[in-house]
Amino acid sequence: MSANLCGTCSLCCKIKAIEELGKPMYTWCVNCDKSKGCRVHGTPEMPPSCAEYNCLWHATQSFEDPSRRLPLEFRPDRTKVVVDVPPNLGYKAACFWVDPTAPEAMRSKQNRILVQALSHEYLVVEARGRKRKILSVDPANARKLVEMGRDMSITEWEV
Repeated sequence: MSANLCGTCSLCCKIKAIEELGKPMYTWCVNCDKSKGCRVHGTPEMPPSCAEYNCLWHATQSFEDPSRRLPLEFRPDRTKVVVDVPPNLGYKAACFWVDPTAPEAMRSKQNRILVQALSHEYLVVEARGRKRKILSVDPANARKLVEMGRDMSITEWEV
C-alpha cells in the first residue's frame, strides 16, 4: 500500500461503486482495509475509476498553502459524507455522497459549512443511492445547465 493523504479515512471505498470490480455502491471494497485504507492505492492493480476519483477533502490536503486545506473535522469519515467534484461535466458540480448509516449527516455543522461555501461556485447536489437533490446552484452553472437542456425547476431526480 503506497502512502496517501487519507489517513484512516476510507469512506469512498464504501460509498462509491467500482465498475471494474463489480462493487455496488454502499458496500465495502475487497481491497479496503477499513483502518488503513486501500491496499492497492497507487499500484497497477488500482482500478482506473479509483485512480481518477477526486474526493474534495483529499484534494485539498495536497495544497502547498496549509491554510487552504480542509481541516480534519471535514474528513469524510468524520462528516459521514464524501464530497466529489467530478470533472468533464460541462459545469461545476459538488456531489455530497451520504453514508446510508448516517442519514442525518447533511445536518452537521461541517456539511452545512461546505454546502454554503461551495454554493457560490458549484451546483451542489446531495446523493443518496440513485436519488439526487439539488441543494444549491450558482447563476453561472444554472445558465450552463439550462443551455444543456436541464429543467432547473426539477430539484429531485433519480438516476
